[in-house]
Formats: sequence, structure tokens, C-alpha cells
Amino acid sequence: MKKQFYPSGKTSPLRLAALLCGGLLSFTTAQATPLGKLIAARPSVQPAALAEEITVTGTIRDQNGPLPGASVVVKNTTRGTTADAHGKFRLQANRNDVLIFSMIGYQSRERIADGSEIEVTMEVSAEKLSEVVVVGYGAATRSNVTGAITSVKPSEFNAGVNNSPDQLLQGKVAGLNISRSGDPNANPAIILRGPSTLRTGAAQEPFYVIDGVPGASIQVVAPSDIVSIDVLKDASATAIYGSRAANGVIIVTTRRAKAGEPVISYNGYAAVENVSNQIQMLSAGELGEYLAANNKSVNPQDDDGADNNWQNEVSRTGISHNHNIALLANSGKTSYEASVNYLNNQGIIKGSALDRLILRGRVEQNFT
Repeated sequence: MKKQFYPSGKTSPLRLAALLCGGLLSFTTAQATPLGKLIAARPSVQPAALAEEITVTGTIRDQNGPLPGASVVVKNTTRGTTADAHGKFRLQANRNDVLIFSMIGYQSRERIADGSEIEVTMEVSAEKLSEVVVVGYGAATRSNVTGAITSVKPSEFNAGVNNSPDQLLQGKVAGLNISRSGDPNANPAIILRGPSTLRTGAAQEPFYVIDGVPGASIQVVAPSDIVSIDVLKDASATAIYGSRAANGVIIVTTRRAKAGEPVISYNGYAAVENVSNQIQMLSAGELGEYLAANNKSVNPQDDDGADNNWQNEVSRTGISHNHNIALLANSGKTSYEASVNYLNNQGIIKGSALDRLILRGRVEQNFT
């Protein structure tokens, strides 16, 4: 039998097979080794080590308590789950896998699956919160929203004497027209989706949702308690509310208590109001000069010598002051908010005035 040799530097068939098997075959060769000896050597097969699969459990929370709906995903895989109503999760993963915890409006976290109970505290991301808008049935990132939605934050609210929260938005939202009269007891006229000849007054006002309660009155909310206002203008954004949203939707969110020590806050102001632009009228003397220059005169029966500026007679400089005291507390399982708002507005029209007191309370209890 003719022997065949493989010189050094060239690959033999068995060595090629070892490479194709991912290094599972191991043997020892020398230079110029006969093929028969290689076959007789019988390569040994090394079994690959299998990853240990474990059950990972834990709790996801933020500074206010459990965080239901948070996502848990094994990194570089499609395996994942979401936290339940109590913030707890359960997931099958390999030991030492990297788990990614995420939630809209929070910074992502990573933990190693080592078999122990995992406790994750998520931190709010200001950058991500600025991209989240309320869409009536929940929240979505602005990049995924196709409807016409405008969000107004407290730093953008109108300052001054605001009898109604609607006045905070005056001039802030494209297509939203708000006009008020000199009577502080009159509600401002609000038109969001264009005027109509068939609907007048309250029939053209938008639909209000306050802290998730649809159809609530905007007049029972103190402007000082509002932290954000979202205006939904087109049909795709307002569809969840049906025909009630024919005039658009305004969603109001009031402030909530944060975890920690109870906080008492006070917000107050005093202001002066007057008519900014009166109609220019002729005085009695100027009217007489005008009539004389045009060969005309006043009927003597109508001329009693009076010279009154009736705009000054019916208007005045109104003094207003507003006071808001709020108590906020959150112990983790129990949170409560209470506020008292008092507004006294004399109004710029004589005989009109507004004296209003608003009491607001809210309690949330987590029984887990």
C-alpha cells in the first residue's frame, strides 16, 4: 500500500474536518505524519458546555412606588416580559445574561441575571418626558403621533389675572381662539376647530378631560394647580371620545405628590387691571366745534350742557388678588394632595366682581 504524506504548512483532510466542526475535534500531529497514523489516532470529541437556564424574578419601581407595564428584555434577544400591576416580573433567561429594563419617560437600566431576586429603581428622564404627549387614551412618543397635538407647559402659561384656566392658553396654540369680556363672572369664549353658524356659545367649546376624568368642568380647577395642558385638534387624536370631541379636546393634568417628606406650597399674587385701549370719542366742546364748522347745531332740547366720558363712567381700575395653598405627600403606598384657592377680582366694569373659593382633594392608596 502506497503511503501518502502531507508536508508541513498544508492542511490534511482531518484537520479541515476539525476546523469545520468548530474545534470540537482535537488530535496531535507532527510534521510529515502519515495519513494512516492520523486515522488510527481517532480524534476525541469535546462536548460543548450548555448555558444554565434560570428563572429570574424581581420588582420594578420608581420613586413613587411599583411601576406596572415596564419592559424586561434579554439583551440581543427577543425574549422579554412586562411587569404586572404590582411591578413584579418573571422571566426565563440564561445565567449571566444581561437584562434591559425600560419604560417610556424613564432611563433604561441593565442588570445581570445571576439567580438572585432583582430590585430595579427607574429614574425619570427629562429628555424622554419632553417627547411624550397625551393622546386621549394614554401616552405616546411625539415621533409616533400623527395627529395634531399641542402641549403647553407651566413655563409657557400666560401670567396675570386668569379667572379661568382657559386663559392660560390664550395666544399659545395655533387655531385656538380665546376671547374674554370685562365681566370676571363670564366664561371666555373658546373656539378650537373653527367657528360655526349652527353652534354658538357653549355648543362650540371643546371637550375637557381633567386628570383622566372626561367631561369634567374646567372651572373647578385652579390655574395654580395645573402642570400641563394638551390640546387635541384633529379627528385622529380625538377619535377615542367620539362625537363629544367634535369641537376638539383639551386635556388638563394637575400636580401630583412625589415620594418623600410632605410639602406645603404657597402661590399668590396681586394685580391691577384697566382698559388698555379706549375708543376715541369727541368731548362736548369738540362736538360743538365740529357741528359749527359744518353749519349744523344740536337740538336745544338735547343740549343740557353735560360733558361726560361714558367709558370712564362705566369702567374702573380693578384690583385683584389670588392665594393658593397646597399640601402634597406621598409615603409610597399612600399619596394625597389637597389645595385651597381663593380669588378676589373686582373687574374693570363697575358693578361686576368675582369672589371665588376652590377646594380640591385627592387620595390614592396602593394595597399591595
